[in-house]
Amino acid sequence: MDDQFTFEENCFSGLMVSQFNLYIHTLRDYFSSSSSFEEVFNNTNIGELHFHGSFIPPGPSNLRRTFKGLVRSLTLHRHVDTIDSNTFPYYFPVYSYNIHSIEAHSLDLDSFIPLYNNLRGLELIKPRFEVSIDKLIPTLDSLSLDIEYLNERTLLGAQHIHNLKLGSRLRRINPQVLYTLPNRLRHFDLSDINLSEMTSDGRCHLINFISKNSERQLNIILPRIESLTECDCARLILSDIQLKKKSQENFPIDHFCSTQCRFSDCLIISEYFREKNSLFLNDRPLLNILNQPNNDLPSVDLFSDPIDVDMMTFLINQTNTEQINGNSR
Repeated sequence: MDDQFTFEENCFSGLMVSQFNLYIHTLRDYFSSSSSFEEVFNNTNIGELHFHGSFIPPGPSNLRRTFKGLVRSLTLHRHVDTIDSNTFPYYFPVYSYNIHSIEAHSLDLDSFIPLYNNLRGLELIKPRFEVSIDKLIPTLDSLSLDIEYLNERTLLGAQHIHNLKLGSRLRRINPQVLYTLPNRLRHFDLSDINLSEMTSDGRCHLINFISKNSERQLNIILPRIESLTECDCARLILSDIQLKKKSQENFPIDHFCSTQCRFSDCLIISEYFREKNSLFLNDRPLLNILNQPNNDLPSVDLFSDPIDVDMMTFLINQTNTEQINGNSR
C-alpha cells in the first residue's frame, strides 16, 4: 500500500457493524497515518474488528478522555518473527484483545505483563518454536494451538483458560497433559484434528480422554472421522459417542469390525469393545451361546509341515529315553 493513503480523524464516525475486516499491507509493521487508532475509530460501535497484516497504531493513554467509541473485540492477524508488545501493541479502548500469529519463531509473554489487561485470546498457527505458556496472564481465557506435540510444558501457565483448540498438525500427546487439563476448561475443540495423521500412542491417549470425559460438563467438539475407514476403531468409538449424546443409544457395530477392535494395541479401544461385545451375555456361560450366529469367539490357526513333525517326534523320543534312563538308576 502506498503511504500517500491515510486515515482521517473520525473517518469511521457513526459506523455501527457487527464485524469489520481491514486488510493493510505495508513495508512497516504499522500503517503510517497521522491519526491513531482511537482517532480513526472514535464514535463507532463495532462488535469484531480484525486487522490483517499491518495495523493502525494506538495513541497515547491521554486519549482515553476523548475516545467515545466502542470496540468489543480486536484481533490482529500477523506474520511476525517474535510475538511481543512491539508486534502486537496494547489497545486500551478494546474490551477483548486477541492475537492471531502465523509462523512466528518466538514468544515473549513477559512483554504483555501486566499492562495487557484485556488480552483474552491467543492463537498460534504453525509456530516455529516449542510452545510453552509458562506465564500467567489472568485475562487469557481462549487458547488455540496448531502444534505437533502437546507436551508437559505447553499449558504450564494456562490452567485458568475456558476454551482450548488444537489444530490439524497435532501428532503426539504427552498423556500427563490430558490428566492435568485446566479445571476451568469448558470447551475443547478437536474438530481440526486428523486422527489418521497422529501417532498410534497419541491417538490412543486422545481417544481415552474423549471416552472418559464425553459425559462431563466439558463440551468436546470431536475430531473429524471422514478420512477414517468404515472399520477404523477410533471412528467406531467416536460414532458411538456421538449417537449416545443424541439419543442415548448405542451405535450398531459390525461383528467383524468389533472383533478386530477387541485386539487393538490401544488398551482403551480393546477394553471398550470387549465390554461392548462381551463373550458372556447376561451372565450366561459361553457354552450357551456357541450355537448363536455371528458369535464373537477368538480363533487360533495351526499350521505344520514335515519338518515340524520330525522335530516333534525327535523331542518326544528324547524325552522318553531320558525318563527310562532315570527310572533304571
